[in-house]
Amino acid sequence: MNYETSTDYSKTFQHPESTRITEESTFASLRRLEKELKVNASSIESDLGGGDHGYLGHVLSDVDYALVSGTTFTPPTYSGTLNVPATATQVEAVNLREDHYAQIKISSKTSPRLRT
Repeated sequence: MNYETSTDYSKTFQHPESTRITEESTFASLRRLEKELKVNASSIESDLGGGDHGYLGHVLSDVDYALVSGTTFTPPTYSGTLNVPATATQVEAVNLREDHYAQIKISSKTSPRLRT
């Protein structure tokens, strides 16, 4: 089995490189950067938070995301160490392992969460 742990989505971003703020930041420069982050985050496909707004939930506050989507964005949490009961059959053990790896893959793609 091949479990991918990371994907470079920046190649698909509308803003692959964020606007650099080289001098003292202004409201306009920070607002432009925020808009770029929102566009890029929403361009990544995801079933989280209703599935219509990509990873926008990583960039917005819970309240702002709920206003946009009508639902909450709850990123999955890492499930920790895989525990296979001694009484598990071989099929059950394989299923537990595959589910665990899938959960790791999902949680690694959705962490860390950015907040505004």
